[in-house]
Amino acid sequence: RSSDLANEDFLKVDPRDSKFSNVRHILLDPSCSGSGIVDRLNEVIDDNVVSSAERLQALASFQHKILSHALSFPAVERLVYSTCSVHKEENEDVVRDILQENTAFRLVNALPSWPQRGLAVFPSAKCCLRASPSETLTNGFFVAVFEKKMKEDDEIGRA
Repeated sequence: RSSDLANEDFLKVDPRDSKFSNVRHILLDPSCSGSGIVDRLNEVIDDNVVSSAERLQALASFQHKILSHALSFPAVERLVYSTCSVHKEENEDVVRDILQENTAFRLVNALPSWPQRGLAVFPSAKCCLRASPSETLTNGFFVAVFEKKMKEDDEIGRA
C-alpha cells in the first residue's frame, strides 16, 4: 500500500475521482478553537475571542462541512474525527448533526477503557472520547470514530 501526498484544498477534492477510489480510512483533524491546549501562549490569545459564540459557530460550520465531505468518499469505511477543543459545539454537536444527516455511518467506541466519554447530547455520544486537563491530566481533545454500516446492519435495523 502506498500513500501520495496532495497539497490542495480538501474541500475542492472530488471524492469520485478515480485516484481516491481506494480511500478506505480518513483521519480528519480540522481547524478548531484550540481550547483544549494547555499553555497555548495565553498572554497573546484573548480567550473571549477564541471561545466567542460567533467564532465557535463559524468553526462548527466549517467542521460540519469538511466532515460531511470526508464521509462522501465512496469507499471510506472508517473515519476518525478529532479536535483539540473542549467545546460541545465543535465536538458532540457536529457529530450529532452529521449522524442525523448521514445514516450510512455509525459511531464505534473509541478506546473503550478511556475514562472520559462524550457529553450525553445524543444516544451514541458515549462512544466518543473526551479529554481535559482537569479530568484526564492531558490537553483537552475529542475523538469520534465513524464506521460505515454494513448492509446486514441496515437489515437488522429495519427488522
